[in-house]
Amino acid sequence: MRDLLDHPPAVVVQDRAKLLLRFAVFAALTAATVFSTVLCNALKDEIWSLLSVSFLAPIALGCCVAMLASGWSLFRPATLSLDAQGLTYSAYWYARTYRWNEIAEFVVSAPNRLRSPACTFVASHAGRRFASFGGGWEMAPEDVVALLDEAKKKWGAD
Repeated sequence: MRDLLDHPPAVVVQDRAKLLLRFAVFAALTAATVFSTVLCNALKDEIWSLLSVSFLAPIALGCCVAMLASGWSLFRPATLSLDAQGLTYSAYWYARTYRWNEIAEFVVSAPNRLRSPACTFVASHAGRRFASFGGGWEMAPEDVVALLDEAKKKWGAD
């Protein structure tokens, strides 16, 4: 880990194998919900058609959006770039840069048991208190947080 910080910028990238697995799961969920929606519509009963339109179709649409987002991340995986100025998080179509003095600490967040590296901000950072960097990194979330802590110690001195 220390070797990454010796030659800035240090870049951590999401693992494409993990992203491919996420895409496959959402593709399977999309196929299952679309099939269920079509099957319910074919059953010529009002209750099944109502179930199809009001329940299964929105779930199928949500799964399709998640599948497309995970497919896009296969072509452009998220990155964390660390240098003396701060941390730049690039994902999907945007990039956010945080200066070291804006970040209070780095933590491993665990919503719904899916662990991901995250940071908490000092109170004055644009009204936001927390930012998660998502999952699927090349390193374990604890290792990413350790690298971020080490980078802040090295370059974040005010």
